[in-house]
Amino acid sequence: MKSLSYLFFLLISNHLFAQHTVIKGKISDATTGEAIPFANVFFMQSHFGTTTDFDGFFTLTSNTPDDSVSIVVLGYKSRNKEVKKGTAQTLNVQLDPEGFETKTIVVTPGENPAFRILRGVWANKEKNDKRNLDSYQYESYSKVEVDADNINKKFTGSSVFAPFKNIFDSLKLAAGEDGKPILPFYISETLSDYYFLKVPERKKEVIKGNRSQGVGVGNQSSGFVAQIMGSSFQDYNFYQNYINLLEKNFISPIATGGRDFYKYYLVDSLVIDGKYCYKIDFKPKRKQDLAFTGSIWITDTTFALRRIVVEVGTDANLNYVERIKIQQELEQTSSGHWIPAKVRILLDIKELNKNAFGLLAKFYVSNKNFMVNKPKELTFYEERVVTEAESQNHDTAYWNANRHEKLTAQDKVVYSMIDSVKDLPTVRTYVDLIQVISSGYVGMGKYVDFGNLYYCVGYNNVEGARVRAGLKTTYAFSKYWMLEAYTAYGFKDNQFKYNFEVARFLSRKTWTKVGVQYKKDVEGFGLQDDFFGSRGLLNAVAQLGLINRLNRFEQSRVWMETDLTRGLTQRVFFLSKHIEPLGINFGFYPNPEKKDKIEKSFSISEITLETRFAYKDIFILAGNKRLRLTEERFPIFMFQYTYGIKGLFGSDFEYHKASINVSQLMKLGAFGRGEYSVTARKVFATLPYPLLDIQLGNETPLRGYDAFNLMRFFEFIGDQSLTASYTQHFDGLFFNRVPVLRKAKLREVVGAKTAWVGLTEANKRIIPPFDNNGKPILQPPNSNPNIPYVEVFYGVENLFNFIRIDAIHRLTYIDPPNDKFYQRFAIKASLYFAF
Repeated sequence: MKSLSYLFFLLISNHLFAQHTVIKGKISDATTGEAIPFANVFFMQSHFGTTTDFDGFFTLTSNTPDDSVSIVVLGYKSRNKEVKKGTAQTLNVQLDPEGFETKTIVVTPGENPAFRILRGVWANKEKNDKRNLDSYQYESYSKVEVDADNINKKFTGSSVFAPFKNIFDSLKLAAGEDGKPILPFYISETLSDYYFLKVPERKKEVIKGNRSQGVGVGNQSSGFVAQIMGSSFQDYNFYQNYINLLEKNFISPIATGGRDFYKYYLVDSLVIDGKYCYKIDFKPKRKQDLAFTGSIWITDTTFALRRIVVEVGTDANLNYVERIKIQQELEQTSSGHWIPAKVRILLDIKELNKNAFGLLAKFYVSNKNFMVNKPKELTFYEERVVTEAESQNHDTAYWNANRHEKLTAQDKVVYSMIDSVKDLPTVRTYVDLIQVISSGYVGMGKYVDFGNLYYCVGYNNVEGARVRAGLKTTYAFSKYWMLEAYTAYGFKDNQFKYNFEVARFLSRKTWTKVGVQYKKDVEGFGLQDDFFGSRGLLNAVAQLGLINRLNRFEQSRVWMETDLTRGLTQRVFFLSKHIEPLGINFGFYPNPEKKDKIEKSFSISEITLETRFAYKDIFILAGNKRLRLTEERFPIFMFQYTYGIKGLFGSDFEYHKASINVSQLMKLGAFGRGEYSVTARKVFATLPYPLLDIQLGNETPLRGYDAFNLMRFFEFIGDQSLTASYTQHFDGLFFNRVPVLRKAKLREVVGAKTAWVGLTEANKRIIPPFDNNGKPILQPPNSNPNIPYVEVFYGVENLFNFIRIDAIHRLTYIDPPNDKFYQRFAIKASLYFAF
């Protein structure tokens, strides 16, 4: 019995001492619900620990009788949690964000040991940077979620929030013990193949699958979102010296000049998947610089970037942004170069006021099946983004089989919540209001929109008060046919005006479409020929009685547009137009040599060829329209040639016109952004001045983007001109060094505009001094082609986050004429929306 008792005691003791404490769980952000990767989780007594993976999960096992664990990670408040000894258990912990703390870092004399590692990174960039591969491709899965956060008690107690109450109570449970509830209203999944070719540089993404669910999301907007939020637009390469983030240039922590902007701290070394790595923490030397806070993990032999976590806080000069966070885990390819295998991005938009809520945009990208240095034929890369026809029609089985990771329980809750939220009347009202403000059109059912509201009311000295109403078809009506029409009425001239347009796609792949238009209306001198809508705002403002030199016209137009190849767009249009100038005493000699007759109206028929070339142009499709995203590194060229055909449909003139424009938006690193435009025009004919080159002046109180803002309407007219403009946006480079201005997040802007305009004697002589009744005829203005018109401006952008104020000086032609609109100096405002 004693032997049996001893044996039993021995077995029990061995079992007790052999018991493990096993803890599994997930570490996440308490404010966003996002996983926190690479966090340190360890037992407080034994200090035995592990780190969370990219998705925030960890497993911690110990034989020692520890009863508490600690969670520590840069950028978050550390937490200690009690655990049960000797049992397997689940521990999910939410951490609150905090600033970068350096109080535990000890600086020793001599060279910073992090610098040696950084020199290794710089020396090995060519071997590690994926851009040096001849080609690469991979399959990419991306997931996007947008939520409302920072939902305060005042808002939850309001009548607006009442329909959400039951949903919000469920979200509190889903957020966890210490998490803050967020209200999801959009989620999207995209599966695509991504391709890169080095020479010539080409990128391509083929979207194989997309499903989106959310407030105000239909098939058209779903496809648009899939393109702008696909993996290729979340591709941040930290081997580049500057990272373009929200149209701002942030310096990379491994940039060759990074030591001028960052403080570095070598804090740890560890083994990641069998590779020994150094961990370096960093923060900006100056809070106002566009730089990151975070950590990098560098391999010890190849000095490759293995992991990176960067964050941007409220100190950066960004609008609306509370926080940006980017996390990457890179994988080595067969060639030795590294490509991000997993990416997580968080964009936290702050609430606009204390009674509103903020927004969270969360992006997750998983890449796999890497293939390098096996390029395809060059023609394969012609289209930048391709969406397969069946991409939005896949069922649940397809997604279960093809998504890289299973949906988490939280993802399933999000899908369920969005189903409930999107159908609430309150939500629909807000969505409809936003769409009206952004487009100017109100939906009238599925197939037709009413508008444009910004043109519904106007006034001028010919029509008096004017009203206008129009309709246009939607993408749901047809993805091939587009119809648009409006009618207007002037209460002074008692005449109706109208416009009708029909366009049809022949090929969406090459964006080939044809169209016809018939229009009868009035327009301002110098504001005509805006068929493709580049001057919409100025035209709308000009309706408010600020232009008194008008044309009454009737025109027919036939046009065609196509992409000849990537970046090369060709337009051809034929125009027949009858023009009757109003508001001025106008006349011209049909035969300037005989001067035997004076006419007051005229007709033209012309054909125009317009060619636009922008290297590496990118287009994002949005139904029957597309958004152009142009590569900043290259200029855009625009050439236009017009031939006037005399006698065709009663045309009075034969002429040739030509123009060429070069423009570019440049990213200048720490110096912000620069943009320039240079245009040369020439008219090869003798024509009345309404058909010549009328420079776009601006007598409105608003700043015009492409107008000369102190030039009067109709002040400079010529048959040859050279214009140029340059604008420098410093994005807070100087204001950031002044505490008061830095807090207001103001930004500096300076620039200049100039125009050389010449008018030949022949085009002066075609205008008689008096009409048939002896009344003086308005003559074209005189200008000296050797003296350019020049105006300079300087100002402040980002006032109240959406206003730009310019102080503008006119430097030439400053002798004040007898004109109430003449100004040598003015302050003008415009809307400014930017991060």
